[in-house]
Amino acid sequence: MLGFAKPQPNLRIDVILLLVHLTATPEELAQAFLEWASNRDRNSALLSDYAVSRESMYENEE
Repeated sequence: MLGFAKPQPNLRIDVILLLVHLTATPEELAQAFLEWASNRDRNSALLSDYAVSRESMYENEE
């Protein structure tokens, strides 16, 4: 089982995830994603409809 490595003190998490992405098979990536998703907090706040709307994303562009 692939899983995600815990970050080491001198190695950033984005580098670890990049290495996993470059070396894992599609099946391993899918399994790692499912493991990650199953460990998320289901009580975390959701974004509002406005927060994900096109209007909110482009409101400051002129």
